[in-house]
Amino acid sequence: MDNIDPASEVSPLSPVHLCHILTPEPSNQGVCMNQVPTLPEELQHGDFLAGSMNSPYNLPTEQIGYQEVYFAFIDVLGYRSLLMKHRDEAPRIIFQIMRQVHDFCSTTYKQIRMKILSDSILVWSENSSVVHIWSVLNVIELIRNQFLKNGLFLRGAVAKGKSFVHQDIIVSPALSRAYELESKICKVPRILIDDGLQKLACADLRRDPGGAEFLFWKGVALICNSWIFKRDFDDRVILHPFSGLEGYTVVQTGKPSSYVHGDKIPDTETMAKMRAEGIGSLNAFRGQIIQNMEKSRNNIEVYEKFRYLAQKFDEVLSERAIPPSELQKILD
Repeated sequence: MDNIDPASEVSPLSPVHLCHILTPEPSNQGVCMNQVPTLPEELQHGDFLAGSMNSPYNLPTEQIGYQEVYFAFIDVLGYRSLLMKHRDEAPRIIFQIMRQVHDFCSTTYKQIRMKILSDSILVWSENSSVVHIWSVLNVIELIRNQFLKNGLFLRGAVAKGKSFVHQDIIVSPALSRAYELESKICKVPRILIDDGLQKLACADLRRDPGGAEFLFWKGVALICNSWIFKRDFDDRVILHPFSGLEGYTVVQTGKPSSYVHGDKIPDTETMAKMRAEGIGSLNAFRGQIIQNMEKSRNNIEVYEKFRYLAQKFDEVLSERAIPPSELQKILD
């Protein structure tokens, strides 16, 4: 066999026909080989990778290369149970969850991309601007909250690194790093933030007189809460487990979740109602965790995941100095 020079120009692939098509259907008069066939869709030539000149894979060489990005790999826990429980309805449920996130992100986070492959979700930025750390984390929050509403929990990690993404091709050391963190270190339902990203994200934050934190980016002030970064039991930095949870912010601060310093705070009656609704939402969420704990007592690995969440929930609410009477309503 002749040696192949790896540096030589790769020649275009020629199609390999494992079957040959005769058309039209043979008749008593035989087959007319000169007739132009009209093939059924299943037998028409496709355009996969090495296709026509109009193929989306015909990129100029200078456009094929790495960029620095932020990349998240997320695992949907309980995915197989969802498939078994909902059977033929499972695609619709997953589709609806991701469509709600996509519809929001397509107008708010235009430089953030998402892809879901079975029980794995990929989220990445188009470059490594510091604002995109916050955008990626916000999108992860949105995804996490949508899955939580359907009783599903996530585990994942975010890393910074090199990546090339085009159409269905992903070549990404950043993705490999995020996957490594998720699969080898994460263990429980949490989102790990790789070393150095917290410092990078918070380096240029400023505070207003009311204590709100902002990132000034190209003439725009973006609200960025540094408390979404939290040290976990193993000293790893994680995304706050309930940072985007409905009801958490209003219970934590006593102000609307959209409040910015200088805004008018609603009257006492309205705030009391908002706070009560927030407590109700948190209580329902904790009940969901406890219910899953009870169901999984015979599976120690799954049980420990939900026990972690229950402990984290109680810990976070306690450290935020919620009045004991209201805390008890949540913990009961």
